[in-house]
Amino acid sequence: MIIPIGHESDTVRRLPWITFTIMAVCLVVHIVITATMRKQIYDMGVTIQELFNYYFTHPYLELDPEIGKLLGVEDQLERIEKFLETPAVKPDRFTLRSQQEELNRLTEKFKGIYQNIPYRKYGFIPAQQTLLGLLTYMFIHGGWLHLLGNLLFLYLSGPFIEDVWGRPLFAAFYLLMGIGSAELFALNYPSSMSPLIGASGAISGVMGAFLLRYLKTKIKFFYVLLPFIFIRGTFKAPAWLMLPLWLLLELLNARMMDVINPRGGGSVAHWAHVWGFIFGFLFAMLIKYFHIEEKYVHKKIEGKVSFMDPGFQIYEEAIELQNQGRREEAYARLLEGAQKYPGHHDLAVGLWNLAAELGKEEDAASHLVKAIKEMLKKEQFEAALNHYRQLREKAPQAPLSVYFKMTMLDHLIRRVEIDDATSLANEIIKEVDQSAPLGLVMQLTSATEALGVRIQRKAIERALSHPNIPADKKESLQSRLSQLAEPSLPKMPRRDYGYYAVTRSEEPAESPPEPAEAIPAEPPSAAPSPEAPPSTAPSPVPESKKINLMQGVPTSLREGKLGLDVSGVGSRVLTLSNVQAIAVVRILPAMDRPFYLIDLFLDDPKSDKPALRAVRIRSSTFDPMELVTGALDFLSAFRGFITKLLELSGARPHPDLDAVMLRNIQEFGSIEEYEYSL
Repeated sequence: MIIPIGHESDTVRRLPWITFTIMAVCLVVHIVITATMRKQIYDMGVTIQELFNYYFTHPYLELDPEIGKLLGVEDQLERIEKFLETPAVKPDRFTLRSQQEELNRLTEKFKGIYQNIPYRKYGFIPAQQTLLGLLTYMFIHGGWLHLLGNLLFLYLSGPFIEDVWGRPLFAAFYLLMGIGSAELFALNYPSSMSPLIGASGAISGVMGAFLLRYLKTKIKFFYVLLPFIFIRGTFKAPAWLMLPLWLLLELLNARMMDVINPRGGGSVAHWAHVWGFIFGFLFAMLIKYFHIEEKYVHKKIEGKVSFMDPGFQIYEEAIELQNQGRREEAYARLLEGAQKYPGHHDLAVGLWNLAAELGKEEDAASHLVKAIKEMLKKEQFEAALNHYRQLREKAPQAPLSVYFKMTMLDHLIRRVEIDDATSLANEIIKEVDQSAPLGLVMQLTSATEALGVRIQRKAIERALSHPNIPADKKESLQSRLSQLAEPSLPKMPRRDYGYYAVTRSEEPAESPPEPAEAIPAEPPSAAPSPEAPPSTAPSPVPESKKINLMQGVPTSLREGKLGLDVSGVGSRVLTLSNVQAIAVVRILPAMDRPFYLIDLFLDDPKSDKPALRAVRIRSSTFDPMELVTGALDFLSAFRGFITKLLELSGARPHPDLDAVMLRNIQEFGSIEEYEYSL
């Protein structure tokens, strides 16, 4: 399932009252119809039952053939009539006429209820077209899912067409799309008695216009893969790709339904979607060809909105100059606007982008800094981070206060973007001197707890040098600093350990057995390693151990079992009660991004066994938010995942709980260093 949830063109100059009014009318109409139809549906069901019970007990009577057409059961009724036995002796004429009148009365009662159902009274029936139905059908929906789906598509496209075309033209366009798509749908099914309802034909027309007007806009989608696996996420794709694909899918569905049900087209009006989209696209082409926007719309709208956002008006003027190839004039206009309206997002970003083309980044940097500050105040962290990265690359000398850098640092830590967070923390540490507020310095020491030993030491040492630090806090930081002593480990050469067996001995380890559906609790039998040949070089660790390692990606965590996807092997299940110890470390590779490593030891690392079995998980291979409900960010979800592993397994944290829960995590320059430390 793929659902659009937004797109890049998210700025309008005025509130889209026409779009919001259409949405409100659809909502109110649906609530009213839903409330009134319950009794009608019940009465109709009772009447149908009475009608057919009476007819089947009096098969010699004549049933109005329109009943079969209204219910769409003509063929079934014909077959039923053939099986009904007509009595050899009919009642007298008086009784026969009385019984026929009763059947006719029930028939008329059913027709009256049936024709007054809102779907039929206000819907568009191709075989019985009315002007009222042609106008009202597009505000009626067949259920909440139908309504909300249509309103979502209208919300994502309608306001932007209304903004560039103006309210009167958009209102006329919307109604015209609804009427046109209905009439073209009727051409496909001229004899259909099924009512056409819903705004999707008109909205498809708006989508067709959106495709032409916002051809290169990237649309953001949310996707979910069901039912056998649960994978979710988002992606972006341009309108010129996704909307034609949607149209092609609707066309294929329409042709398929024509084969299945030639007289009615099924429960979804795919042809109305197809014709509405094409009609809207052609209408937008006419608007563009005759320059309707430039000649009649823009000047009127700009005259009405200039008092609302004069900065945006300057931005649009500059963009127009840029489109004409007058880049220097556009730059001067943007610079003037950015000076007049400091921190204005569109002006600052537009100025920065144009400055990058003209090689004037240093001149525009101060204005982008002001915009970044405004973004952070509004909690627009992603946009602020993206612009800050551009700033550091193109204009590294541009000043940004430590306060705002701390705000970005907190966001990066919540996102577990450790590499970027560490780099930014180093910047902050260099800028924090003895004149900095003590609260800011202490905040920095707390923030770096998630970043590892080295950066924590730097932050604590800087805090200890502050002249105003109280004695109790100084003592606490000194104690913490003493616990962060970096282990002295020999650097081990890199080796390619493959996907399973890892060994610390000089002789190659035996290949482990093929994994079963469930990871066994008892270790597989292994032949003893031969003794190493004599050597003059001293061995750093004489009693080296073998590590039989399986790496997997977590897929589920429930009922004391951890589901894993093992590359080249498939799905496996680990019973957590078999786990003896859990270790979590942070790896800081020289040429790659840092990541966390979780080792689930099936043998106690402190035991004397010559071989250890472990299941290894990398933080970069899965999203813990899919396994831990209620987490607000990646880091809290990751900690929650580790907590669940500890609770469900009862395993010992190795070497201690603070290290496993990331409070005093061990850091290594490579996986080999970590494995050698075991």
